[in-house]
Amino acid sequence: MTQSNSTTDGWLSSTDWNTFNNKISGGDPTVVLLMAGAGTTGSTTFLDTSYIVATLTTYGNTQVAATPSKFGGGSAYFDGAGDYLTAPSVSAYNFGTGDFTLEAFVYLAAMSGDYFVLSAAGTGGLFFGFQSGTSIGFGRAGVAWDYATPSGMTTGAWYHIALCRSGTDTRLFVDGIQVGRSEEHTSELQSRFGI
Repeated sequence: MTQSNSTTDGWLSSTDWNTFNNKISGGDPTVVLLMAGAGTTGSTTFLDTSYIVATLTTYGNTQVAATPSKFGGGSAYFDGAGDYLTAPSVSAYNFGTGDFTLEAFVYLAAMSGDYFVLSAAGTGGLFFGFQSGTSIGFGRAGVAWDYATPSGMTTGAWYHIALCRSGTDTRLFVDGIQVGRSEEHTSELQSRFGI
């Protein structure tokens, strides 16, 4: 998760991220949550390697899986039945009406129903994910999907997805290509995130 116009490589191992972050960006203060899925298979420990170093709490069967792996020899595995991670409430996660980028690498084993990559707790909190399995979109918890568009994604492959707001324009990306249209979105966004 990044604020402003920063970018990251997403799901790097914590060792790779620390090397990258310290050498390239000097510890980028606009990266406010960065979780690598690497670790010992079956582990329920996930590290935030941003400057905040938030404690991430697992629920359900959330765990490190050896395969499939995009970076660092592992990935976060969610079986679709009540699995998620939470991050504590910190002021850096409240985007208000400012610019932000939320991004993740995802590997979909199935595409059905509504499910979220990131979701804020409480009514009106931002969520970002998949509607009816095949559309990518965003909205506000307990309010509505604000926008969803066909993702063009299939199962069994890694994709980089992103939700970006610059000014009042909010856009969705799959593998660096904008999908759908720019959507005007001026709502203040509160975000105590679950992943």
